[in-house]
Amino acid sequence: MNLLITGGTGFIGTRLIGSLNGREDLKITVLTRDAKKKLPSGVKSIFWDPENNIYPIEHFKEVDAIVNLMGENLANKRWSERQKQVLEESRVKNTEYFFDQIKKHNTRRLKVIVQASAIGIYPKNLEREISEDTELDSDFLATLCKNWENQLDLYKEVDKKVAIRFGIVLGLGGGALKKLLPIFKLGLGGKIASGRQIMSWIHVQDVVNIIIKSLYDERYQGVINAVSPNPVSNENFSKALGTALHRPAIFPVPEVMMKIIMGEMSTIVLDGQRVIPKHLKKLGYNFQFPDLAGALKDICG
Repeated sequence: MNLLITGGTGFIGTRLIGSLNGREDLKITVLTRDAKKKLPSGVKSIFWDPENNIYPIEHFKEVDAIVNLMGENLANKRWSERQKQVLEESRVKNTEYFFDQIKKHNTRRLKVIVQASAIGIYPKNLEREISEDTELDSDFLATLCKNWENQLDLYKEVDKKVAIRFGIVLGLGGGALKKLLPIFKLGLGGKIASGRQIMSWIHVQDVVNIIIKSLYDERYQGVINAVSPNPVSNENFSKALGTALHRPAIFPVPEVMMKIIMGEMSTIVLDGQRVIPKHLKKLGYNFQFPDLAGALKDICG
């Protein structure tokens, strides 16, 4: 199977490639704007720049499967109007153009497309559980996710489509812990605002496992919530992280400070969501890290 990966040099992509590399049934090609990024032996790295319409179409001719992880990091900058445009273009517009190029040049019918999305598509601060069947929200983040998933919906020349809505992804070198670990290691961490907001988290290795299942298992299709079956409050998350690092977690961060520092982006940490992996439970997926303590122990050592 010829697999094409976008976003393959990012936090999730590098781990996905590490888990997939070496499979005899798979040829992996990664589209990247970072030509100097080293990838494992056997993985082909191809330069592309969708924002400037640079597409290596010669590598789009015999594609069997796509994993689409492209997109500017949501937490890179404050959500100014310009940054919102960057987030939209890096996901929605670039995916639209990318899929158009695949349709034009691929000589094979795609077996599967696995595309990233996020639980930010759902309403915030609900007491009830949120599943794949819950109605969608209409704020900026939800609209961004809906527009991104819509590009997948519009792609018809494929046997199977999977939209994986990531929760708060935990792992070294990226995700939520990239900014939290330095603070907590200094013993300066603590709950954010009331601490009651629910965090629907997932270990990065489970994200990778779910993507691989989506590539190979015909039962994995449609929308999938990639979250642990055991969400926690922000206060309990902070305590667990402090415990994993053998540091106190007693310094709360006021809500107003988060809003001043992060602006509209503060909704990511201030608004809770109790999301459940309903689809994964039905499929019998076995979480490698179902509990937060075990996940943080693995990550923090």
